[in-house]
Amino acid sequence: NKKENFDIVIEEAKMNGSMILVIDEIHRMNKDKQDILLSYWESGLIILIGLTNSNPYHSLNQAIRSRCSLIELKA
Repeated sequence: NKKENFDIVIEEAKMNGSMILVIDEIHRMNKDKQDILLSYWESGLIILIGLTNSNPYHSLNQAIRSRCSLIELKA
């Protein structure tokens, strides 16, 4: 269950003061699950690195997209 996984990550981040969270294929998360991360990201509790091979302008929550730097890597 992804909600339970997020709860574990957030509790770990609270115990350590912060955490770098890398999510591969973030485009597979529905926008509601992406919203769960937003408040923790904005508070600085987590540093989010999301990886996707999809167009982030279509696959990422607009609120997340507007607060991040998009970096395109090419072969």
